[in-house]
Amino acid sequence: MPAAPQLVTVEGTVIRFSHRDLTGRYHLGPPGPYRAFEGGRAPVARELTVW
Repeated sequence: MPAAPQLVTVEGTVIRFSHRDLTGRYHLGPPGPYRAFEGGRAPVARELTVW
């Protein structure tokens, strides 16, 4: 089994989670499973590096 990454760096921002706004771009599917996150904060990575 592969080992877990030792370091992960992320460049991006934090947005307010809105299923309606994000579903088209990220193909989230039905809103039911995401209700707990609605209106909360979500990190959005522009660049992700796993070392």
